[in-house]
Amino acid sequence: AEAPPAPPAPAVDRPAPAFTPVVGDVLQYLPDNAQLAIGLPPINGILDKALPFAKRVAPPELDIEKEYENIIRDLARDADVPDAKTLGEIAAAKGVDLDAPLAVFADFNASFKKVGDKTEIDLDDLEPPAIAGVLCLKDAAKAEATVKELISLSPDLSGVTAESVSVGDIAIQAYDAYGYFIADNKIALGSLDLVKQVAERFANPASLKYGTADCPATAPDEAAILMRGKQFVSLLKRVLPAFDM
Repeated sequence: AEAPPAPPAPAVDRPAPAFTPVVGDVLQYLPDNAQLAIGLPPINGILDKALPFAKRVAPPELDIEKEYENIIRDLARDADVPDAKTLGEIAAAKGVDLDAPLAVFADFNASFKKVGDKTEIDLDDLEPPAIAGVLCLKDAAKAEATVKELISLSPDLSGVTAESVSVGDIAIQAYDAYGYFIADNKIALGSLDLVKQVAERFANPASLKYGTADCPATAPDEAAILMRGKQFVSLLKRVLPAFDM
């Protein structure tokens, strides 16, 4: 006679995390179709750590402070805010808050369909993923004006008339295959299909294991990369040899 199946392992009570990662505020908008999510903590905080580190490891002849000032001056000029002295000031002038986290989501379904079961994949076999991002805002009006300016400068979108697409209480401004919306002092923009799914998450946030007792963050201000789906993992394994130098 066959032995009876083993009883299920008892549930393990894990202590609640000591803190909540800041990127959870934007990763909760993870679209259903996205296989990759990247959450970044406040950019200003990253720079506060990165610049001193760069100064320590840079060659003596390289003036990191001067190089940074040159980059900011060029960006400020291009952004038409010549008096800005920091990246945060440039972003604020455009309505974006770099003291808050941001997220980028990507959907690789087009590549899944193209490569099929091929065991060896070249970079040319891949299709660009559909991408959407979520940014926190300092000034919604300035942010929307910035987005509209960028749309007007795009060869593919300039002259396209926006169409309003409703998802629940959110009105998405759709431009062909792209779109954006502003809600809860955040802006979501990118591929229209993903932006629609992000909009759905504003009413029904994604349930993530990351940041819970089952998968606690190691620091409150850490960056996070979330991957899901066997297809994406398989695609990643097959494409990595193409990066072999």
